[in-house]
Amino acid sequence: MRDESVPPPNKMYQDIASAISRELFPQQAPAHIRMLDARSNANGMITALTRQNATAEMALRYHDSVITAGRTVKNSVIDVEENVL
Repeated sequence: MRDESVPPPNKMYQDIASAISRELFPQQAPAHIRMLDARSNANGMITALTRQNATAEMALRYHDSVITAGRTVKNSVIDVEENVL
């Protein structure tokens, strides 16, 4: 059963998360540093969700790889940064 109150995932965002995870593998990033999902926030910025035991700081060690992977899906990706609350 599908909950109609939750919009279906956007394929582009799924592709971004997948591309980042695939790019991190040959960089020998630990297996837990992978993206589960990506979405657009209220400001239109793309946000990516890491696995439970991974932090943004861990993923940002692969900054250039994340940008390269994001650009394979969406050319306008120009930077990546940690979301600080």
